[in-house]
This record gives sequence, structure tokens and C-alpha cells, in this order.
Amino acid sequence: WSLLDILKAALGPIIPVHRIDADTSGIVLFSRVERIARRLEEAFRDHEVRKTYLAIVRGHPREKGEHRSYLVQTSKGQGFEAWESGHGADARAAETTWTVMEQLGRYGSLVKVQPKTGRHHQIRIHFAEMGHPLYGDRRHGDRRDPVQAPRHMLHAWKMELPHPLTGDTLRL
Repeated sequence: WSLLDILKAALGPIIPVHRIDADTSGIVLFSRVERIARRLEEAFRDHEVRKTYLAIVRGHPREKGEHRSYLVQTSKGQGFEAWESGHGADARAAETTWTVMEQLGRYGSLVKVQPKTGRHHQIRIHFAEMGHPLYGDRRHGDRRDPVQAPRHMLHAWKMELPHPLTGDTLRL
């Protein structure tokens, strides 16, 4: 059972282009045409896609900032990958910028996040590294936190990318 299964049953053959973690809400991108899917995948690979997320994090990070680190894949299986901070030959650079939109009382902040690279779990790992893990993040957060959430508080809010046929900016 997955969104892909549901959509295939309703629409017929479709190709996933942009996916998000199971507990993340927001924009996902599919194509019904193979060549369009490849063009969209190229846009992601060539960093032509601008993604904006909303996150609720613990505490109050600086008003604006940029975080860079290296991430390494620690395990992989069918339908999942696990990544952590790390170094070595397989490490990949990851860069995230953010702006605090609102302080949510004493314990949290609503943050607009723009990953400059597209690594797995990048936003979740970066905010955990900074000491401001996403609320509800059972993998990278603090399970002893007194504020509990049913899932990690991350939403794929906006996306800008070149239209696969015209090249015009497509805003989702």
C-alpha cells in the first residue's frame, strides 16, 4: 500500500519523479509519460529545481542561516535508505538554508527551509546537527522531548522547476 499503488489503480501507469519520506506531507511529483519523467529527473539531477519546505523544530534557531555538512548512506533496502552525518570516500556534501517564520511559544519554531542539495533526510539531519531537531522525528530527534508529535513535522510546501516541454518556470 502506497500513494504510487493508489494512483496506478486510479490512473494507470505512472512514473514517480519526486518522492518524500512516508511521514512528510506535501508535494510529490509523478509523470504519465516516460520521456517527460526523464526530463524532470534531469532537472532534479542538475539542481534546476528549487524546493521549499516548512518544518516545526525544537527551540529557536538563528533567524536565518545556512548549514553544510557531509552525509553518508548507512543502510539501504527495497524502498528505503538511511543516511547520517559522516565523512569518507562515499560522503556527499549537503547544504540547507532556512528562515524562521515564527516562534511557537517557548519550545519551537516554524521554519522555512530550502535544501540546496537533495540528500535523503538532509533537512532532518541538519536541524538535528544544529540542536534543533524536527518535532516528531523518531530517527534523528530526541525521543525524550516533552513535546510529542505523531510524525515528523516536515511539509514539502513549494517547488519551482522548468516545465519539461516549454522550459518556462513551473510553480507548484
